[in-house]
Amino acid sequence: MAQTVVEALGALEGTPTVDGLGGEELIYASRDDLVFDSRVSEVAVALCADWTRLRSPEVATSFLLEAARHANPFGAPALFNVILDSKEALPAVAVELEEVLRVRSSGRGPVRDFALGAWTRLTLGGWARKKHALFAALEDSVDADDVTHALVRALGAALTWSQEKDLERALEFLLKDDELGSDASMELGMYAVSRAVACEDLTDVRDHLGTAHEFFAVAAKDDSRPDAVAFKSVIGGVLDQTHGQTVARSRYDAICETVYAYLDGYVGADPGWRAPRARTTVAWMGLLGDLQQADTDRWFSPVRTIASLARAMAAEKTKVLIVNVGSQRGVRTLVRPEVESIAARNADVITHIRRWLQLEDEDPDLRSAVEDLLRLLESSPPKGQGESISTAETTREDLIASAPGDIQALLDHFEALQMPLSYAEENLLARLLTECETHAEGGVERYSAELAVVLHRLVRYASLSLDRGQNSVRSSKWFALEEPWPKEHVLADDMNAALFGSGLNSSVERENAGGRVDIAVLFPRCRISIEVKRTVKRRDDDTLIADFGTQTIQYASTDVPVAILAVADYARRATRLDLPAVFQVVPKQLDPTSRQHALAAVRLQANVASPSTASSKSL
Repeated sequence: MAQTVVEALGALEGTPTVDGLGGEELIYASRDDLVFDSRVSEVAVALCADWTRLRSPEVATSFLLEAARHANPFGAPALFNVILDSKEALPAVAVELEEVLRVRSSGRGPVRDFALGAWTRLTLGGWARKKHALFAALEDSVDADDVTHALVRALGAALTWSQEKDLERALEFLLKDDELGSDASMELGMYAVSRAVACEDLTDVRDHLGTAHEFFAVAAKDDSRPDAVAFKSVIGGVLDQTHGQTVARSRYDAICETVYAYLDGYVGADPGWRAPRARTTVAWMGLLGDLQQADTDRWFSPVRTIASLARAMAAEKTKVLIVNVGSQRGVRTLVRPEVESIAARNADVITHIRRWLQLEDEDPDLRSAVEDLLRLLESSPPKGQGESISTAETTREDLIASAPGDIQALLDHFEALQMPLSYAEENLLARLLTECETHAEGGVERYSAELAVVLHRLVRYASLSLDRGQNSVRSSKWFALEEPWPKEHVLADDMNAALFGSGLNSSVERENAGGRVDIAVLFPRCRISIEVKRTVKRRDDDTLIADFGTQTIQYASTDVPVAILAVADYARRATRLDLPAVFQVVPKQLDPTSRQHALAAVRLQANVASPSTASSKSL
């Protein structure tokens, strides 16, 4: 059994405890040996963990202070961190610890810079009383010939917290240092970000973020700075987005990769006291993602668009976008014009939001943000003739720029010429897209524009078929009240004519998956297949899926994992199913090794009595 604390440290396994090191008395009796040992931080861990149970906390306080006075370069960083991280021990040692750190900050070598970093932390936490002495010590140390990275990080933290011009000049002085220049650039970049989020003028916010981007670009030239690359990418993306420029999905994915590469550096490592920066990059990435999704969704899913806009509006309150800054007004100042611009692209935005508020009550923070958004839009000045409340730098192309060129023209055509969907049709379309997103492997975001256009036309087609009478000379050829029932191609031809006539590149009987799909809607990067069937007997939805689903899914074997089944239902109905009831989306997987598809099915009622027949006639 170990006889001394030093021997116990040598045999230590796992987290140290006071009992495991031989008890309080033995630790205190060994102080003269331990305070010079680089492993003294392990003893500090044990004392701080058991602080409220110590019999002699005043002796433990003396032990920690003596260890801080004598810690060597190998043990000092860990020792300072243990003390500063202890909620129980720090109040007892803070006053005297500041003096210890002040004295050690006047020395030379890495311990000086470690002490300055610890003193900065003590000051930022509100425990220190001599902040001006700290600032002077930080400035003076810049002139030393043995400055380390720890001093640069301490300067950056103190500058962001205090905004002292002398500290800023000290960091600028280090920019020319070959070894520390990238560190100094990174700290100045973070300071510029902190200034941006504290501003209320949009021009000032953008100017500061532009300055930050420049500093991050300089730091990113150092191959060992994934943090600089991540911040440069994500801040640049937000800047572009809030200047009215669309951030394409491919670029957003690339930005995410830079952030993930930065975060990978924290795997299995002690994150240190500046680690909140990692969470900060994620928060900026989330803000960019919210704006990007709202901008590219185009109100095909109003619920999702509203949530994205609200999260962007709430970023100043709900996202830790920078450490040591109490106010983040600049975040709202930055995103408000873009949020307003995106919202203004839908004439029914206020109606959408009011509906959303009637249904959503699970997330109070998000609900509060949506209420703020509603107040913002309701307070906006009314639009004049031909005038938009979007910013002057936002153009019509911003709305559809993330889609391929052919689809941009198509969407432009729809926007200019097409009647808006009714409320019922719009709600149904939102539901279908959400269910496709849920069931299709990998989601549908990459091709949501193409899918939404096709589903939009099918919803309108089904709605029109429900409104039309079935026994007039102008009835669709695929309607029938008695045998002979029309063949499947009659419905396929009529549906294709509607799709093609609306501007889609659709065709019938196209070769696909070793067979011929009834309708193929072609886009530059994907193809959406529609299989048309008929039933002359009463079949429920599950039976239709079971009978026709496998064939339908196979037509999507080499394309996006979404397929559409349209069934002409000739089984006589006395009353008609309403529009939402004729659509369903289900998951379907043909083989365990194949993708899971979203199968969207629509039942087109081709033999249904008129509503008046449901009322009894008087004799």
